[in-house]
Amino acid sequence: MAYSSDQLQKYEPAIGFFRERQLLGDPDSPTPNPMIPVDHSTLWRWVKSGHFPPPVKLGPNTTAWPVQVVYDWIKSKGGGL
Repeated sequence: MAYSSDQLQKYEPAIGFFRERQLLGDPDSPTPNPMIPVDHSTLWRWVKSGHFPPPVKLGPNTTAWPVQVVYDWIKSKGGGL
């Protein structure tokens, strides 16, 4: 699935961090719209293999990805996976 610049804008803020559920979609939401349509295991396999950027630790139990890093990764893939 390819994302246009307009579609990426709905994933504001342009600065800050994404938590995993924001990237993969929230199954508890009535309309889970994943930015990255893969499951938890695939995301972490990609991180381990270097296919997806590593997250940063914001606290002892909080891991997140900088928004700009995720946007840049999506753009490097041609806007799609």
